[in-house]
Amino acid sequence: MFTDMVGYTALGQRNESLSLALADEQRKLIRPILARHSGREVKIIGDAFFVEFSSALDAIRCAYDVQRATREYNFSLPEERRIHLRVGIHLGDVVESAGDISGDAVNVASRIEALAEDGGVCFTRQVYDHIQNKFELSLTNLGYKPLKNVTNPVEVYKMVMPWAEKKVINEQRADARRIAVLPFTNISPARSAQSSKGASEKPAARFESRFS
Repeated sequence: MFTDMVGYTALGQRNESLSLALADEQRKLIRPILARHSGREVKIIGDAFFVEFSSALDAIRCAYDVQRATREYNFSLPEERRIHLRVGIHLGDVVESAGDISGDAVNVASRIEALAEDGGVCFTRQVYDHIQNKFELSLTNLGYKPLKNVTNPVEVYKMVMPWAEKKVINEQRADARRIAVLPFTNISPARSAQSSKGASEKPAARFESRFS
């Protein structure tokens, strides 16, 4: 599993002391969560965590808890003090040497992370095959994606966060409440155009009052 702070490089160029402070806060926030899910911190690369798990389900649950904890941490903070993370997960064979691990699976995991949204988690089909029907949240197939330095496109999934689902539902409800009132067509030559215009304006005003 790889985590990455969104916009960290740009922040470091603008305000190095703030970027270092946020990276430190991120480490304090994430490390207890990794321990709860039996994650082994392989190393930190700048602002990014590289973590190994013995179980794909442990990794995916850890990723969710990381994003949930980060969201809660950000809630009462001004935007410039908030931590925004992306997470990528892959399952595959690795080579271990002197506490570090390497191999194609590591490269895929690091590239998958870049596909995740701010606050999101992306993972490969290999991970999905191990967690389907075992994980509580909705999972969406994003199709095959080309990855840098990876020969073939990789099938990618994303985790649908509960707060993202609620946002979509609220937006759909708001759309359902919008009603269009079109001007009436005056088909009587004996009536003035002003009468049809006034007729359409009155119901429109009533609807605007009710649904605003």
